[in-house]
Amino acid sequence: MYGGHQSRIVFNDCRVDEGQVLVRGEDAFKDLLKSFNIERCHNAMMSVSLARNAFEKSLEYAQQREQFGQPIGNFQAISHKLANMAMKIEAARLLVFQATTSAISNGNDGVPSRLQTSIAKVFANEIGEEVASDAVQIHGAKGYMKGHPVEYIYRKIRGRKIAGGTVEIHRNGIADVLYKYGYDPY
Repeated sequence: MYGGHQSRIVFNDCRVDEGQVLVRGEDAFKDLLKSFNIERCHNAMMSVSLARNAFEKSLEYAQQREQFGQPIGNFQAISHKLANMAMKIEAARLLVFQATTSAISNGNDGVPSRLQTSIAKVFANEIGEEVASDAVQIHGAKGYMKGHPVEYIYRKIRGRKIAGGTVEIHRNGIADVLYKYGYDPY
C-alpha cells in the first residue's frame, strides 16, 4: 500500500431519524449509486493531479540531471517521453472536465453521467499510471527507490485503478451503456 490506511466501521443497533434517510423506494439503491459518479470524477482528477506532479518532477529532473556533458532532457528519447506525458495528462484532464460539467449541462440533477464518468475514470487512471511509470524511468534507479517522490506517486496512483470500481468493471459499465443506448456522450 502507498502509505494510506483503511478502516472498517460497524454500527450496531443504530437508529436513523426519518429526516436523515437519503433515498427511498424501489429505485433507492440505483439513485444512491449515481452519487458514486461524483466520487469517480474525484478519483480520476486525483490521477490527473498525481500524473501532473510526476511530470513536473520529471521535467525539472531532466533539466538538471546531466549525462555525457548535457542535461538528459536534451536527449530526444527523454524529450519525446516528456512531450507524450504532457499530452496524455491534458487529454485525461479534459475528459474529467467534460464528465464533471455533464452534471450541469445534461440535466442530470448535479450528477455526472455514468458513461462520461467511467470513460474519464478509466482513461485518467491508466494514463496516470503510464505517466508515473515514465517518471520512474526518467529518474532511473533513483526514482525506483522506496521513499523517492516519483516512486511514492507510482504506488499511490496505482491504487486509483482499483478505488471507486476497478477499470475492468468500468469497462463493463461502458459497454453496457453502449449496448443499451449507443454512443452519445453528450
